[in-house]
Amino acid sequence: MDQDQKWMRVALKQAELGLGRTAPNPCVGAVIVKNGELVGKGYHRKAGGPHAEVEAIRDAGEAAIGATCLVTLEPCCFHGRTPACTDALIRAGVSRVVFAVRDPNPKVAGRGSQILQEAGIEVKAGVCEEDAAFLNRHFFHFIQEKTPFVTWKYAMTADGKIATHTGESKWITGVEARKEVQHLRFISDAILVGAGTVRADNPALTLRLEGEPKELLRVILDDRKGLGPNFEVFQSGETRPTMLFSNFDYCSSDLQSFNKQGVEVVSSPGPHELRAILETLARRDIVHLMVEGGSQVLGSFLAERLVQEIWAFIGSKLIGGQAAPGPVGGLGVSDLSDAMKLSPFETRQSGLDVLVKYTVGG
Repeated sequence: MDQDQKWMRVALKQAELGLGRTAPNPCVGAVIVKNGELVGKGYHRKAGGPHAEVEAIRDAGEAAIGATCLVTLEPCCFHGRTPACTDALIRAGVSRVVFAVRDPNPKVAGRGSQILQEAGIEVKAGVCEEDAAFLNRHFFHFIQEKTPFVTWKYAMTADGKIATHTGESKWITGVEARKEVQHLRFISDAILVGAGTVRADNPALTLRLEGEPKELLRVILDDRKGLGPNFEVFQSGETRPTMLFSNFDYCSSDLQSFNKQGVEVVSSPGPHELRAILETLARRDIVHLMVEGGSQVLGSFLAERLVQEIWAFIGSKLIGGQAAPGPVGGLGVSDLSDAMKLSPFETRQSGLDVLVKYTVGG
């Protein structure tokens, strides 16, 4: 491993500290290196806060003059909620900038590098590029597709069941796996379930990580039966944002109750409903959406090819029985050649259970 790779890996570790905190911005880490020694480091902590390069420059102080800045994403070159990082790097007097991957944002793509070079700064791109792109896969998808990156999470038994034939599903997996689910919620910006899950489980859909406060948008997809305002997920709408996508004809008293509880009722957008809902969420700066709904919701997302990643928890239990449901509803494919292709990128044990993470269509 050469020195640029060595220090870029330190910058990537810095960037990881921002996971789940920076939407709609990417996670970025930066280090300042001079004479082979680390003199400054930083990461983007939250949208509206200083970018990673600025944090690293502040940490380095005058040692930044003539030094190398290694950053996980091409430095931004426009003034948004914060000033351009290219200006900060030029003012700091760094002599060299190494970045991992180009920013797909058309406001930046290639221009950040060009501005630095025109200022006499040596620029090198592509160091640890694959790792940096994977770290920001949610952001890249959001910028390029104008919809949130969708991660589907489900838990099933070793024989592929998500509940017994009577509907009991607590708990398929153990404590350790459920902690992993909380981590996934933390690195997401919103969590989505269907009306069936609300009725069956009455979930709060809150983040339960000690010392990690975060506002997670709860998104509920209604159905033809409608949902009353007394479910748990609606009770904390005043303090936690909640959106109910529905075309159900609610009575005025229910609508008033939703309004009092801080629940936003949104008319479902039309025939291509799921994609339109995703576009609506993207306009709310939702970069990463976790889908945790039941088999019908998951079946709909898969049928429309709207899932980018899957976290499959396989519990160390057997349920059996033809009537016990599996994780995906709907008709499914009729020809095996039409089956959705998955590429596993991580498999590990979580307590007595197993977690397999897949890229969809990879």
